[in-house]
Amino acid sequence: SCGKDCGNDLVSWSGSQCCVPQFWTCVAGTIGGCNGKDKFWTGTYCCAEKPMHCVGGLSSACQGHGSVFTGTKCCLPPPTTCIAGSMNGCDGKNQLWTGTYCCVDGAQQCYPSAASDCKGPYTSFTGSQCCVPEDFKCWYGSNCEQQGASRAGTNCCSQQM
Repeated sequence: SCGKDCGNDLVSWSGSQCCVPQFWTCVAGTIGGCNGKDKFWTGTYCCAEKPMHCVGGLSSACQGHGSVFTGTKCCLPPPTTCIAGSMNGCDGKNQLWTGTYCCVDGAQQCYPSAASDCKGPYTSFTGSQCCVPEDFKCWYGSNCEQQGASRAGTNCCSQQM
């Protein structure tokens, strides 16, 4: 914990608060959940000792993909997109179910979708959403495959050339 001797060369005590490096990600957590490698408990927050994207989660689910569990939050290295989904639907190799959200590697744009409407290259189905890379151009349409595009819900999406 953070006191007059913070026990970490990168952390200092101001006299009233703990000062951690700006690139650390400090979020809600618990002292027990914040034990372990690459984590630091300030007395109030759990800090991942690197930039992370944190969302609600469970310790039993927040495993792999470089994830860090703070006691209440599941943190993943950016870029990652965390969105509504389901445990059974969020099962792709580029995905992690946090116990609350489905996190997809990379910056994504996501649309409400059934699994049957999430087809084509670079699509990721979360259980309730279909995600494609953020830099794809998407438009409302049908016959996506005939246009060389991926289907994401009611949208056709393709790489911008």
